[in-house]
Parts: sequence; structure tokens; C-alpha cells
Amino acid sequence: SLHDALPICVGYCQIQEKWWGRLMHEIGAEDLYQPYDNFRVSAAILAENTAKYGTVEDALTAYNTGKPGASTYSKAVMAAAERWRK
Repeated sequence: SLHDALPICVGYCQIQEKWWGRLMHEIGAEDLYQPYDNFRVSAAILAENTAKYGTVEDALTAYNTGKPGASTYSKAVMAAAERWRK
């Protein structure tokens, strides 16, 4: 069925084990349904993307779409982060 072919995004950070299983193994995360592991993997993805692409904006867009660059998503996340800092 079509549903079976769709990737499964898991947890608060909507992570797909299909793409991030290697990173999960590297950091010892076992269960994306557990918030602790889900957020650890998300932080590791963002760290890896930032190192790879050089900017937080590119890292956020790659987290969301798989490709770096500016996006509505990255701008919204960065704006929210700025509000929370205040």
C-alpha cells in the first residue's frame, strides 16, 4: 500500500530512522519513541548539518528538507529561538 511506502517520522523531532540509523548507533540512541533519545538524535543531526553546511540556517533547512539553504522553516525556527532568548 501507499502508506507502507511512506517514511515513518518518529517522535517530537520527527526523525526517520531509515536516514539516521547510523547516527543513532554512533550516539547510542536506541528508541526514537523515547523523548530522551529523540532529542539527542535531533541535536546530533543539527550538529552534523551545521558542521557540514556551515550555518545554522543551512543546517535547519537540511534537517527539514534534506538540502541546505534558506527556507520559511529555517527562518521561523531562528525567529522563535530569538524570541526565547529574550
